[in-house]
Amino acid sequence: MAPLLKVMATYPLVTVFSTILLSYWIVAKALTARREKLFAASHGCGKLKMRPQWDRLFGIDFFFTVMKKRAKGQDLAYFNEMFQDIGSTFGIVMMGFTLTMTNEPENIQTVLAKQFADFEIGESRSKGGQQMLGHGILNSDGESWERGRAMLRPSFVRSQVGDFDLFERNFQKLIDVVPADGSTVDIQEFLSRFTLDVGTEYFLGENCNMLQPNASEHCKQFAWAFNVGLEGIPARFRLGKFAKFYYDTRYNKACDIVHNYIAPIVKKAVERSQLSPAEKVAGLEKRGDKYVFLDSIIQKDCDEIEVRDQVLNVLSAARDTISSLMSSCIWKCTRYPEIMAKLRREVDLFEGRTPTYQEIKDMKYMNCMIKEILRLYPPVPFNARVATKNTCLPTGGGPDGKSPVFIKKGGRVVYQVFSTHRRRDIWGDDAEEFRPERWEHIRPGFGYLPFNGGPRICPGQPFALVEAAYVLTRLLQTYSVLESRDSSPYKEEIALTFSHKDGVLVAFGGKA
Repeated sequence: MAPLLKVMATYPLVTVFSTILLSYWIVAKALTARREKLFAASHGCGKLKMRPQWDRLFGIDFFFTVMKKRAKGQDLAYFNEMFQDIGSTFGIVMMGFTLTMTNEPENIQTVLAKQFADFEIGESRSKGGQQMLGHGILNSDGESWERGRAMLRPSFVRSQVGDFDLFERNFQKLIDVVPADGSTVDIQEFLSRFTLDVGTEYFLGENCNMLQPNASEHCKQFAWAFNVGLEGIPARFRLGKFAKFYYDTRYNKACDIVHNYIAPIVKKAVERSQLSPAEKVAGLEKRGDKYVFLDSIIQKDCDEIEVRDQVLNVLSAARDTISSLMSSCIWKCTRYPEIMAKLRREVDLFEGRTPTYQEIKDMKYMNCMIKEILRLYPPVPFNARVATKNTCLPTGGGPDGKSPVFIKKGGRVVYQVFSTHRRRDIWGDDAEEFRPERWEHIRPGFGYLPFNGGPRICPGQPFALVEAAYVLTRLLQTYSVLESRDSSPYKEEIALTFSHKDGVLVAFGGKA
């Protein structure tokens, strides 16, 4: 105490200034707390039930528990058990943030649609992915997001989504490299390469050909960096307030490689946009008159960095989401022979020919199966939003969990789609079971969100569903044998999207 008094006596102005600042901070905190209390009371908000934990300040204990579960591939199941034990909405502290966890459809609809303006993706997500993804539709808010949305929306119309020549070209490369001799293969790895090839061709106009044995070193470097970059983003999300202290030279290198790969492709596209009409026609003929997403979003006086960021955002979303969906379909269906038989009967109606866009859309059982896979294994199993002002959720507060819940400005709401998709009060007592037939009659609304909902619903949803259905149909047409070679229980790997921790081990045979 004596040294402190000595400092105060030596530097009286510093002491006075520090005292004023501290007093101002205390008063500001008190006034903010009072405003929040009055807001909560005026909206009838009840107290949020908190998950018991010993570190209520930083939540380090909970962070390490989650990391242990994640290492075992049991992260999502762990959260699902918490919802079953505590209720549909509760609070936890993790890495310095108090999180409101919910799997309640009414709350999710409020966040994503009814009170859309009250929530945003927030600074931590925006900055967490900024080094890799820049400022794109996935990690921006406000005017930046609206501009990106307007730029991208026209590019997912039926005339482009239904370009099956794109899928077929790359499918032929896929079946050229997948063994058909009954040997065990991790199809998840091959599908990841397939969706990267489709994605780079559709979005950039230049296929990186990762399914080809002779892929260039330039493309191999890009594929490596693309994976490392996307895997590095969630680590920054999870660290919360401590993310600023995280440094990873491997991640930094990967981001640079990805940007250096895409930048010259964007530059060439911008130069093409400035050609005369006659030169554009000649260029289209030279490139085979194929649709290129990148060309469609370039506008007059566009910013090349903005275009690069938007393309990189949609490419990352498409590659991982569609690969996850198709991998889960094969992982699950090969374990259910009766479901495989039903799918084959539907596919056999095409008598070996490639289906049209409308025929794919009309495949009732195939589409029911895909919906059921998206229910049980959503590619993005959870998501989060940050309150832009003091607001509330309609339910989850009070002793019975039926009162509104106060969310202060800057408060974080995490909605667990994986758990919502397994609620028995929505899906029935067989909610954990794989039963595609349920989709013949059920309409769950915001109880089913594989592609998000509200204004930020995924614009590439039609592209993902059609690509998955087409490839699965063609696999069944090509191979008479498709069987599981792995009886181990489900374990997930969570990065930006869901994948199977131990891969998807299957065998193909009887190639047509």
